[in-house]
Amino acid sequence: MAFVSYCRLYINTNLDKNWLFGRICTYLGGIRSGINDAETSWCSLSVINNGYHDAEKYSRNRTDFIYWKYCVELEIINNASADRYINNINKLIEYLKSFCDGVVPSCDFEEQLR
Repeated sequence: MAFVSYCRLYINTNLDKNWLFGRICTYLGGIRSGINDAETSWCSLSVINNGYHDAEKYSRNRTDFIYWKYCVELEIINNASADRYINNINKLIEYLKSFCDGVVPSCDFEEQLR
């Protein structure tokens, strides 16, 4: 079965999206390819507003990640190996957890992520 590399990270934070994107790019060494898009040697990524974000529902249940404000979408590029991709996403999750209130991955390989 082919490796499906698309991964979405739900991010719980009140930080500004542009600041969050800049911090992620700096951490990963990403090169901006659009307003909230970037590429690294192993992935393309976008920081987007979560279309399901609902401030009222979020205020009632802050643990339900579907209502969190932002998402980071990642996709493997440059023939990076699946192991490298998963390892680097794990590192990104740990980094984001150091200053965000929560990070939840949603992908076919989420059981391999912290």
